[in-house]
Amino acid sequence: MQVSPDGRMLALDLSGASGKSPLLRSHDVVVLNIADRTEVARWSLPEAMAYGGTFANSGKAFCTVPDPTNVNSEHEVVCRNIIGSDVISKFIVPKGPVGIGATGDKLLLRHSGVAILPFRLFGTNYILGGTNQYISDLQTGRAIAAWQIPTMDDVNFASSVSEDGRMVAIADSGSIRVYQVSNGSLPTGAAFHHRLLD
Repeated sequence: MQVSPDGRMLALDLSGASGKSPLLRSHDVVVLNIADRTEVARWSLPEAMAYGGTFANSGKAFCTVPDPTNVNSEHEVVCRNIIGSDVISKFIVPKGPVGIGATGDKLLLRHSGVAILPFRLFGTNYILGGTNQYISDLQTGRAIAAWQIPTMDDVNFASSVSEDGRMVAIADSGSIRVYQVSNGSLPTGAAFHHRLLD
């Protein structure tokens, strides 16, 4: 699944066949010490088709999300401490594809909205909406900052978050802007207020 930020641990998803449904699989996340290949942590996850995951809190925690590309179900993000495997937080991301990452002691989420159609249109029963990226609190899942990712029409758009999660750089065809993220100052979907460089 992923190597820890310090390069010392490796997280693996060990999946196996499920007796309930051919589409669902059992999953165990195993965190290994890379140097001596010893097991640092292991926990079983609810059955799903697949899991996405990321080290968080500078490698002290690991967060998982089931079926991240599934548009028809909500996604439960669960973050656990690696030592002790106790659950730090659980929160729901709405229907639509979701991506998960981490920056410093915060989560980095990417989510595309989805509208489920009552009929099939051009071979599908849904339409994807806009995609937003969030910096979220690891303990609560609450969005601290959010910005919209434009459609593929803007090939010059790019965004990046600093390793400590305190700065966001957003570039488009005309400029590069760097923003400071202040905890609690930005509601979901709001534009950044602290512009440092234009």
